[in-house]
Amino acid sequence: MMALLHFYNMPTLRVGGNTDFEGDDEKHHFFADRFNDSLKAQAFRQYEEAKVLFERAAQIRKSDVSVRDAWATVLSKLPQRDAELLEWQLRVRSEQNWATQMDDVGLRLAELATYSDFDSSAPHHGGDFRFTSSVALSAWNTGMKAGKGELLAKLSEGLDLRLNTKVKSIHFEKDDRLMVQTDQTIYQGAAVIVTASLAVLQRHQIHFHPPMPSSFLAALGRFQMGQLGKLFVKFTPGQCPIGETTYLLSRLVSRTSRRLLYYCIREDVPSTVALVCLVGGPSYEAARQCTVHEVVQELKEMYPHMAPGAVEDVHFVSFEEDPHVLGSWTSGKVGSSSSDFDIFQQKNSRGLYFAGEHTCRLMYGSLQAAAVSGARAALQVISATDLSSAWPFFQKNLSSLCDELAPSSRQDLCGASCADTWQPLASQVPSYFQSWPGMGLKTRSCWEALGWTEVSWKAKSRIPTSSQKSWKQLSPEEQRSARCVGYSRQLWDDLKEDIADSILCRNGSAHFQLPWDCLPGPLMEDWRELGIERAVLDEAVPSPVAGKSFSDLSPKQRAAALRIGYREWLW
Repeated sequence: MMALLHFYNMPTLRVGGNTDFEGDDEKHHFFADRFNDSLKAQAFRQYEEAKVLFERAAQIRKSDVSVRDAWATVLSKLPQRDAELLEWQLRVRSEQNWATQMDDVGLRLAELATYSDFDSSAPHHGGDFRFTSSVALSAWNTGMKAGKGELLAKLSEGLDLRLNTKVKSIHFEKDDRLMVQTDQTIYQGAAVIVTASLAVLQRHQIHFHPPMPSSFLAALGRFQMGQLGKLFVKFTPGQCPIGETTYLLSRLVSRTSRRLLYYCIREDVPSTVALVCLVGGPSYEAARQCTVHEVVQELKEMYPHMAPGAVEDVHFVSFEEDPHVLGSWTSGKVGSSSSDFDIFQQKNSRGLYFAGEHTCRLMYGSLQAAAVSGARAALQVISATDLSSAWPFFQKNLSSLCDELAPSSRQDLCGASCADTWQPLASQVPSYFQSWPGMGLKTRSCWEALGWTEVSWKAKSRIPTSSQKSWKQLSPEEQRSARCVGYSRQLWDDLKEDIADSILCRNGSAHFQLPWDCLPGPLMEDWRELGIERAVLDEAVPSPVAGKSFSDLSPKQRAAALRIGYREWLW
């Protein structure tokens, strides 16, 4: 986005921030029973500690659950006050990330799938920026093109736009041409890029003839658009109680709270100040119907000396109420995976292309996803990959970002090791990824009591029968030996199915060390020969060859399995 803004010479204002919350920490003021920076610091510190436990548990889950269910175990072990602080963090993060509550979001796509986070620590970034023209201006119909509206105006220059024209249907003609029928006329062409929102597609507001295949509709149904609104609070000139030392104002709320002012940005607008508050979950409906009086009551709890009449107006907006959008942005339901995005990139497109944040696997739910997906579709239409042009999105390093990791993300993700892939195992059983001669004598004797030898440790002979048993099936001596090296009952049972893969990784198979997006082409092809794609490898989607014996594989599949490192006794 910065490349686009520089192209148009649009100035921005740095507001700081990081991947946690917007704005510099010293300008983030947190209210519980009072303004309390030490409690804020405790909440963030506690979240980071809890996140480690959450991620360990998430990595070894074999079925998809909601993000709420995945956090439940961590929350249940905390004292009440700590749980309240963590619930506040989880609610705000969920609304910021997915525009909905954790109960509605699938763990697999939200937490296990690869995603390109922006790097707020990079020298040329320095955290968050915003447009110098305030986004709060448009809330009171000032007639000014503010914020992203100013960018859209520049993007629209020179284009033949047909506004207030509803597309009703798209027809595939026999001569490979497309016909787009609107409520006013019919257009024909060789290609069409459909940028309608996810919710518009899900509600079949555009009809396709012939209809889209059932696989397309099934994958589409595993996504959802959340509801997140903005509540604008305009202050009477000179009477805003919130000083310039505040950028972000947040408040401790529970997961069921209907409070309105729990995540608000202070913005200067002409002649006065406004708060822009993001509201979701139970607060969404409350904000739609709120009054100035209700807002004043909440402000007085935080600023008891606020002058009467300090709030001039409140205004609620939401894209969910826009009939052309019908929601905020995309997330995945329980049962979704990254492979569901493949429906928007069908190779046999018949001239039909899709763009929009919901089509961008690595950045969905963001402004940059919408921009990049549009560039990708445009380049597909004109059959080009890289053009010599000043237009930023003709550069492959930008137009490919929906499908290829950005350099900063690649640096973070592609240096993984076996210990990273099986982090809970490496943490609790530290000798697991050591060499046989390199571990201590006591530890080695415990492994030997479980039936391991140096040869089997190197995957050159059959693994011991103890590794194929459940914890309950182990003898008392085997259980003592398993505890000796660091196993708990739960970890043993959770990772029993991964034993062959972790052994191969330990012994140098590069196929297991990296996320799918980091694998070199030949390694991807080995997995594809077995019918295994990204979602199976990274997100624990069931494997299509899970029920096959080694002898059931075709010759090509067996060759691929051998290159990966499998042997018949390891399959």
